[in-house]
Amino acid sequence: MKLYLKAGLTIEAAYTVSLVLLILGVWIRLAFINHDRALANAVINEAVELYGHEDEKDTERLHRYAKERLSGLLSQREAEISITEYRDGSRGSIAMNGYEFVLSDKGFKPQKIMRQMTLIEGIAGQLDKGTE
Repeated sequence: MKLYLKAGLTIEAAYTVSLVLLILGVWIRLAFINHDRALANAVINEAVELYGHEDEKDTERLHRYAKERLSGLLSQREAEISITEYRDGSRGSIAMNGYEFVLSDKGFKPQKIMRQMTLIEGIAGQLDKGTE
């Protein structure tokens, strides 16, 4: 006497596991892409900030530094970096595999911040005198 079992549950499990593995793979791929974009944005932000603080604009050194920092990319291997002067500050862009991010910086002006702080202190002093 032969015992027959239904194989429907096994086939359904095979389809379910395949679908779960496919979704997991796509999810990991998207995480790699988001990681690379976040790293690229941070690197170009840092490079533009450093460019704005330098007296002598050495773009080659900044490009080498940015390329070294981009060695942690997971899904892309190449990124095009551009840093130029723009109005009073600088502009940097990074492009890689269909993604581009452009960042503009108004430049480093500590005297402007000091003037604003002095103005705020002056206004606060005048307000304190008025309440007495």
